[in-house]
Amino acid sequence: MSFQIRDNGELWLYTGSSADIVIPDGVASIGESAFKESINLSSVIISNSVTDIGAYAFQECPNLKSINIPDNIENIEEHAFMGCGFTFFEVPYSISVIQKGVFSGCSSLEAVRFHDEIESIMDYAFYSTGIKSVILPNGVRYIGDSCFGACESLESIVIPEGVAHIGASCFKGCTKLKSIVIPEGVTYIGDSCFEGCCSLETVTLPATLKSIGKNAFAYCKSLSSIDIPFSVNSIGTDAFYFCENLTSVNISSAETHIGKDAFFLCNKLKCFTGLDSYFRSMKMCPYCGGTFKGLVTKKCRKCGKPKDY
Repeated sequence: MSFQIRDNGELWLYTGSSADIVIPDGVASIGESAFKESINLSSVIISNSVTDIGAYAFQECPNLKSINIPDNIENIEEHAFMGCGFTFFEVPYSISVIQKGVFSGCSSLEAVRFHDEIESIMDYAFYSTGIKSVILPNGVRYIGDSCFGACESLESIVIPEGVAHIGASCFKGCTKLKSIVIPEGVTYIGDSCFEGCCSLETVTLPATLKSIGKNAFAYCKSLSSIDIPFSVNSIGTDAFYFCENLTSVNISSAETHIGKDAFFLCNKLKCFTGLDSYFRSMKMCPYCGGTFKGLVTKKCRKCGKPKDY
């Protein structure tokens, strides 16, 4: 028999080489790494008796294109489908948490259907997938670190109001993402959240936002303007580092702390509010953000005004 099943109903090892399999009735769970690296596997039908899919259960099954999961499944553990060949996946209605790295490395995965019961999407859940567009359901409250990181085909995502946490590096390296609206309720944008999103042109920040993490928008070379709400009390180190086409910045509150090099190498800045003290702290021209030249009487290289501090 190709299925190794324990007395408690756990299918703990698959030793076959078939392309299409049916998990038999009576199996209660699929154990950790049970089908790992089953490279011939292309389709799986899971019986209604299964309630748990273990960590790494189908890891690196690159030809697995189809899997039928019953709606009574209670848990899909971390990295369960890492590196599989799905192009589409529908999350079962019984799942409220998408665990860490469940679909990471599924480079063929282009679309996912979510349901309204999902509350949390954990770290690396969709890291480096081929997903193109995402509409998160209204029940989502938590989006983990690197959740959609390195999704180079991701062009759009809708984040619902009610999300309180967007993790570090969440969208880092999403090179086709063009716009993002951070909804009301979000208080913190994690470190490197949108770093390297080189196609990102527009960003809308909510009035609930308190803090922007370090490197949050670094290397967003298509970003031309940003409005920082009055609610923001800190902008992290290198937050907008080398946003080479950023021309306009509006920081509503004079009390906002601006970290070191937050706008470093943003050399096209022309219109800005609230950056005077930052420029002075960086020994830059407070009128245009330029650098000074001269040994005795220092003048700005960009606007020609003398250094007055």
